[in-house]
Amino acid sequence: MSRYQFELSCPKDDQDLRVLFAATPMDGNVRVRLEHDPAVHRQHASDDHLHQTIVCRDTLSGRVIGAGSRQINLRYVNGQLRPVGYLGGLRCLPEHRSRGLVARGYAFLKELHQDQRADFYLTTIAADNASAERVLTSGRAGLPVYRPIGRFHTLLCCSHNRRRHPSNDSVEIRTAESNDLPAIARLVQHSGPDRQFFPAYGADDFQDSNGTFHGLSLESILVARRGGQLVGLLAGWNQSSFRRAVIAGYNSLWKWLRPAWNAWASIRQRPRLPGIDEALVYLTAACPLVINSDPAIFVGLLDAAIDQQLPDQRTSLTLGLADNDPLLGVARSRRWREYVTNIFLVSWPDTQPDLPTLDHRPIYLELGCL
Repeated sequence: MSRYQFELSCPKDDQDLRVLFAATPMDGNVRVRLEHDPAVHRQHASDDHLHQTIVCRDTLSGRVIGAGSRQINLRYVNGQLRPVGYLGGLRCLPEHRSRGLVARGYAFLKELHQDQRADFYLTTIAADNASAERVLTSGRAGLPVYRPIGRFHTLLCCSHNRRRHPSNDSVEIRTAESNDLPAIARLVQHSGPDRQFFPAYGADDFQDSNGTFHGLSLESILVARRGGQLVGLLAGWNQSSFRRAVIAGYNSLWKWLRPAWNAWASIRQRPRLPGIDEALVYLTAACPLVINSDPAIFVGLLDAAIDQQLPDQRTSLTLGLADNDPLLGVARSRRWREYVTNIFLVSWPDTQPDLPTLDHRPIYLELGCL
């Protein structure tokens, strides 16, 4: 019998998963560990949205030493709704890492894929994580096919990067009210077919405590109206109650530079670099949608979110856009840091249907749901 066993997680694994998240930070000049509450995904599952956490258990200790997630929902692909999965959260304690363990994990995932809930999968890999990309895209040992389709940019935006643009007197930007919800639902439904992989959101995703945007208050949603018509939407989603990014360490250069950076940041009103075990302070931009990708409307929404929703200079607004999204150039004028991941379509060559050929529509991924 193998020492390692793969299975779906259950509530008794939650504490082990929290330990795993804390022990597996993302490497780089600044090491960050992503912590979230495993119970949240069970609470917010539905018939239209499947979320499974796969765990790898060391049978000698009984502890969880690795994990990954599989989530499935309806998304627009070339303008048509299809069931598409997302693979994420791949973690393993360093002392247990091996190519054989990765292959066995994907073999278990392939067994799950036999339920035919998803046509294929999306995933992202950090652009600077060459070793992980090399292993996962090798196609060896039964691993699935990874087809690159673009890049996803996570921008940290803050007030110091504001560049004044001429105001658009014909557009009103304000906090959403309850009577805006039907128009918000129509804008979201109208926008979906124009973007690749846009989820099939419904009104419950915004209003229901178990919806996709759980914890997102109406006061956190900004709307843009022109001539009585809703033409833009942007929300600042505070996820700190169930998801955090915590500083795990700095390399030697940034450990030395951090005090000087923070002194300079205080003068220039830029976000400071937190200490070890301190959480980054940020809101996550949700539903960055503008009719016809109008840059003037989008920059108005972005500036309003920065002005009205960020409580102080320590807080950033994180915004995720694909490299073929026409709004990316506008958003970059407000960023102070940028993090890039590569986007892949994933499938096994002996399963159906085949991976799609994508048309010109921009890729859309909801940053707060990855």
